[in-house]
Amino acid sequence: MVYCKWNRDIIGSSNLKDIKDYCIQNNIVYLTTFDFLFFAVRKDIISQKQACAFIESVIKKNSKLPSVEEFKKTYQQSPKQFKLLGEME
Repeated sequence: MVYCKWNRDIIGSSNLKDIKDYCIQNNIVYLTTFDFLFFAVRKDIISQKQACAFIESVIKKNSKLPSVEEFKKTYQQSPKQFKLLGEME
């Protein structure tokens, strides 16, 4: 996290309990598994059905992720055009 703070990099983690407060306090962008799935579906890397199946399998293993319903809701309500941070001007 310190590297990301001083190099203006991004953290990828779903362990929000350990990173969220630090990232907010230090203006570090972080992405979660949910975010990666969202962008993968939006970029046609995987299908929404595959993303939902992954979410269900993670939840069955007692890991924490938002529900499939929340993923679908977020995906449907999001703008169809988006830019990843690396694609911004």
